[in-house]
Amino acid sequence: MNWVGLFCAVVVLHQTAAFADAEKTPKRLVNQLGNPSFLSRLQAEQELLDLGYRSYSAIVEGTKSSDPEIRYRTLRLMKLLRRGAFADRQQELRANPWIVPEGLAPGWEEFHQMLGDGEDARELYVQILNSETDLMLAVSAPGWQSQFEKRCSDLQAFSHQRQSLQIQPGSIAALLFLACHPENRPSGNASSVITMLISDATFRDAALRSRSSDVLKGLIGIWIRKNRHTSPIQLLSDAVTFDLDAGMEAARDGISRRHQLRASAIHTGNSIFYLAKYGGKDVIEELEKLLSDSAQLPGSFKNSATTVQIRDVALAALLYVTKQDPKKYGFNELRPKSGYLYYANSARFASDQDREKALLLWKSWRANHVRDPIRGSLDASEGDAL
Repeated sequence: MNWVGLFCAVVVLHQTAAFADAEKTPKRLVNQLGNPSFLSRLQAEQELLDLGYRSYSAIVEGTKSSDPEIRYRTLRLMKLLRRGAFADRQQELRANPWIVPEGLAPGWEEFHQMLGDGEDARELYVQILNSETDLMLAVSAPGWQSQFEKRCSDLQAFSHQRQSLQIQPGSIAALLFLACHPENRPSGNASSVITMLISDATFRDAALRSRSSDVLKGLIGIWIRKNRHTSPIQLLSDAVTFDLDAGMEAARDGISRRHQLRASAIHTGNSIFYLAKYGGKDVIEELEKLLSDSAQLPGSFKNSATTVQIRDVALAALLYVTKQDPKKYGFNELRPKSGYLYYANSARFASDQDREKALLLWKSWRANHVRDPIRGSLDASEGDAL
């Protein structure tokens, strides 16, 4: 073969190879997914997978095809490719999620706005993606909220088998994040499932002791503030469990409803003491308004020598906020209660006369130590007015 013949042969071979490659472009392979031949469809699927994320755009377009076979296969391929591409990008996600294609970092912008982009936050984000990959990868598509609701419904239906289901903290964190997502308005059923899940012992331990503890607690706090379906009693309990100030609205609700027929004495007392513990000097005026409430604490303690009144609990709370010794006011039976300062029924005076003396002592102390508006530290050990 002379040089001219050899050159022509090389050109032909090159063109043939180029044509073959063109035949294997993602778009052509997607069209081949609708081929009548099962083997041709199977081969096209494998070649699209081999191309990896380079075929993703063509596959997304295929999900809009009028051919039901192409739509079915591209939807399946899209999930497989995204899972694989996500798995390959985990280190990048841990280092800097902003450089990862948006489709492989679903919900990151909202996650970042809620919880920041610190190292622990990024680690939790990757854990969330690993635990609920399909659900999280759906977030970038319209209507993802219905998939969230379905996941919650499935968990609710089998809630009696929760332990056998082995719901991991990462999955609970993922559902909690999606419940807090600004584009989501969880139903009452979904909200009850989230409330159930955050009481899981393993998740609670992770939120209190794991590396991402502060991030998880921040997420729980957002949920407590957002949740409108769960009772204030449960919301306040959750806030106390995780040592969060997110239950202030629930506490105020408990105080405002203190005179309702079915108001709980325990919840009323807890609400007042929670407000004092987490509100500090900012709630003094709110607590002082309760000093005129001589109503017996709902659900009276009939075995007591004297009844406990709303103002007694409020006064004990004020003494905590202002760092005064409750014994100087005649509170000799106060018993500490984790998360709520004291048991409400222990805010008891020996007699009605002792109560009146305590209230007068408070008025005297306040006149000498607190000016309106309240400013600075409220430390009763200092003699200067505040």
